[in-house]
Amino acid sequence: MAELLAFGAPAELVRGAHQASLDEVRHAELGFALASAYAGRALGPARLPAAARAEGAATLDAFIEAVISEGCVGETIAALVASAQLEVALAPAVRRALTAIARDEANHAELAWRTIGWVIRTFGDEHRMTARVAFERASP
Repeated sequence: MAELLAFGAPAELVRGAHQASLDEVRHAELGFALASAYAGRALGPARLPAAARAEGAATLDAFIEAVISEGCVGETIAALVASAQLEVALAPAVRRALTAIARDEANHAELAWRTIGWVIRTFGDEHRMTARVAFERASP
């Protein structure tokens, strides 16, 4: 989200990124609630020391690569996986969680695609090649 601000993104993209972050927290809560129910004991997140070292994209090209890899490709795959899991899930709680997750991940992917569109419209066609290469690298 900080990168969006650094590159002067419109409020709608910043708002969308903020909502996506909150969605991911909710997904983790849903996952831990399900895991706790199945384990018969409370489970939760452990420490994540790497988070303290996390850095944002320092350049526009690095930002493009991250949005394509994590957003356009990664979130699309996550939405497809959650949808496929939903098709075979039987437990109502699992179905509810997967329904929300599949919807949210599809929204996150769409946000990433809108972000890349904004970058190219705003910063010019010279970044299309960066995007093309990033898609080639990120595609499974």
